[in-house]
Amino acid sequence: MFALWAIQGLIGFWQLASLPSDAENGLLLGFSASRLAGIGFLLLWVFVSGALAVRSYRDPAWRERRLNPIFASQSGDILLVASLFIGITSQIVLAILWGLSQRGEVFKYAAYATRSAPVLNVLTLSALELILWIVLHRQGIFASIRITGRDLLKRSLIAWGLLGLFAVFVMLTGLGIIPDRTGTWGLPGVPLLEWQILLACVLFIVVIWFEARRGVERIRHVDLWIAAALWLGTTLLWLSQPIVPALSAMPPRAPNYEVYPYIDAQVYDEYAQSILIGNGMREVEIPSRPLYIVFLAFLHTVVGQSYNNVIAVQSLLLAFLPVILYWIGKDFYGRPVGVGIAVLAALRDVTSNIAAPFTNNLSYSKLYLSELPTAIFLVLFIGLAIRWARSKYPDYLAFIAGGLLGIGIMIRTQAVAALPVLLFLAWLADRKRLMSIVRGAILMTLGIVIVISPWIWRNYRNTGQFIFDSPATQTINLAQHYSAISGTEADVLRQPGESNTEYNDRLMKIFIKSVSADPVGAVRVLVNRFLNNCVDNILILPLRNDLMNLNELWRPGRSFWEDWRGQPTAPQAALPIFYLFLLGLGLAASWKRLGLLAFAPLGVNLFYNLWTSITLLSGGRFLLAMDWCIYMYYMIGLFVLISGFMYLLNATRPMILRWYESLKLHEVPVIPRRAWSHYVLAGALFFVVGASIPLSEKIFPKKYPPQTQERLWSEFSSSKAFAESGLDVACMSRFIAQNGLQATDGRVLSPRFYGAGEGESTLKFGYQVSDQPRLVFLMTGNYNGLVVLDMAESPAFFPNASDVLVYVDKDEATRAWFALVRDGEKEAMYLSDEFKSSNQCMAHP
Repeated sequence: MFALWAIQGLIGFWQLASLPSDAENGLLLGFSASRLAGIGFLLLWVFVSGALAVRSYRDPAWRERRLNPIFASQSGDILLVASLFIGITSQIVLAILWGLSQRGEVFKYAAYATRSAPVLNVLTLSALELILWIVLHRQGIFASIRITGRDLLKRSLIAWGLLGLFAVFVMLTGLGIIPDRTGTWGLPGVPLLEWQILLACVLFIVVIWFEARRGVERIRHVDLWIAAALWLGTTLLWLSQPIVPALSAMPPRAPNYEVYPYIDAQVYDEYAQSILIGNGMREVEIPSRPLYIVFLAFLHTVVGQSYNNVIAVQSLLLAFLPVILYWIGKDFYGRPVGVGIAVLAALRDVTSNIAAPFTNNLSYSKLYLSELPTAIFLVLFIGLAIRWARSKYPDYLAFIAGGLLGIGIMIRTQAVAALPVLLFLAWLADRKRLMSIVRGAILMTLGIVIVISPWIWRNYRNTGQFIFDSPATQTINLAQHYSAISGTEADVLRQPGESNTEYNDRLMKIFIKSVSADPVGAVRVLVNRFLNNCVDNILILPLRNDLMNLNELWRPGRSFWEDWRGQPTAPQAALPIFYLFLLGLGLAASWKRLGLLAFAPLGVNLFYNLWTSITLLSGGRFLLAMDWCIYMYYMIGLFVLISGFMYLLNATRPMILRWYESLKLHEVPVIPRRAWSHYVLAGALFFVVGASIPLSEKIFPKKYPPQTQERLWSEFSSSKAFAESGLDVACMSRFIAQNGLQATDGRVLSPRFYGAGEGESTLKFGYQVSDQPRLVFLMTGNYNGLVVLDMAESPAFFPNASDVLVYVDKDEATRAWFALVRDGEKEAMYLSDEFKSSNQCMAHP
């Protein structure tokens, strides 16, 4: 080993000495002070290593007497820890220097990296070789775990082999990494940061130490205390973070300088506001995510219209996600893994909030989006379903799991993908109990039906059809995206008088025709999207091209994860390989502990992503509901490596053995039988949750009942704001009649003023950049949709959720001429620039 160190030192010396000389900073032979220090260190390294090599070769007794005892004693523990620290730290420093050399002071950091690489690489290789040497001297410690180790290795080889085949297929075909022209190509979501992963590793060691010292046994209900601490810590952390405005939470601007939801979040809030004014979900419409919409309506009822207040209460509830991740992580591989993934989930949400301004397709706790609520109920279902199978299929647990999944389905339809995966794996794991599994499947299905039946009944009552999802939001994606395979743009807009059934049938015909015209192309784009989801899942651990500054390691300043284009550099390629290694090790360790049920989260993840891929969507927030399982497997793999290293240390080996023994004591939870009253009570609760959707459309009085044009004109013209405007009543009446203007009233939502040349980075009408200054707002009530009022200056009074009466073009409902806005006793009236420029109807100044 010492001879090898000497050879490596000579190679490092040659690499460092052969670099171009530093003419300007040269002190000796053209070498700078830093390079001379590196050369001196390597020469000393070669001399000492060579001397030790010669002494060991010439005097074997000295080696046996002096060196070998070191490797087997406590000093060997110190050498192991020091070697690991030196090896990892050396490569981290080198990676940071190379990262900084790509941007900023490129030449400065490139020089640092080039000159330090020979020294740091020698240290890394020598550290790894010393670890291997000590392992060889301690190989006797593996005798007691040889059978367990071989079993884990066999399972790992299978997992690594399958993941390797996946990686080779992706690299050879380009599927999953090369975008196509259809649908929406997804990029990786916000990853875990390096320091967060390091923190999880530290927590692993802390929890192992605590459990091995029997500290857990002295605390009653320790898991409840841990869960409470995680919820409280997550809540305080999330609430301490300000809302960072971005695409789905638009930045404050005139007239109110408040944060408002946008895109999908805006749609959900529109429906929630429609419920609050007594219009239900816009009467007979069938929106997506109905239960989340009712949840938003409930939050508005409790805390009002303030975005900050709604998010604060939502955060209190979403903070349970890390808590339930702790429980499933604990069931999979003990408390250390549970604590680790819970902390990572909480910290990742903070990173997402920070990254919001420069990240696309994002979802986290400070947005009106459904991915995190869906994740909560998917984790609950998967965790309970695994316990159901491990506990020999108790009926009550199956019923509860089914009801929770039903709630998840009402939040996001794709959650249904979890049911067949869990039932199939339960059958594979225990084929002898088929009837018990079938009974459990029936009870799970019953729980789902209890939750979703009120929604199905509501839709049937309104449309005469058994409909779950609106074709306007689901089937339209199939028709629009698959028609793009041939380069055509299908007419997917709803035609006048077209019923839900007719519209859905027409969209399905477009989809079927497109697939029939090019079935191979359709399959290819579907597989491409699915594999894109898989690749993006793997990249939940960080993969950086460069660094702007050291602060980026702690707090990202740009979306480096979106730089991924499927072509990593040679050093970068080592990271995905290591990630696949960790994933395979985590899968194998879980498989060894839980059997085939260990693949349940992965199976649900794949099936869920396949469901998303069918509509040719991928990446980003579409992964969030299930990508937690990927970093759970990662953390299990890391935990196995850390615990394996601790097993090598004489000081910590007994601790690791005690910990693994304690892990075996609680492998099969015992679930007592329940009386029928428990089923009735649980079923009633599930039914109330499902029934909250149609009930929410009944409990609020209609705030804006339909009114005649005459009645609206009377309200408009008799208002105090009209009287103060100086407008002539008769002239205004004639102007409205001559131009065919129509009056409508409702609630103002998300008013935003844009000056000339201002707008959002979108093609959405009203919000896109335009030379016309305008006020843009949404309405819900007797008119639902966008309203644009051209005006040169921002209105002084136009509060969100206030009452509004507008006059719009008969054939262009988005174009407003006049707006009367009221909030309590205060009101104001605004006129369009075109009307004011005509100088009509002004009775007095």
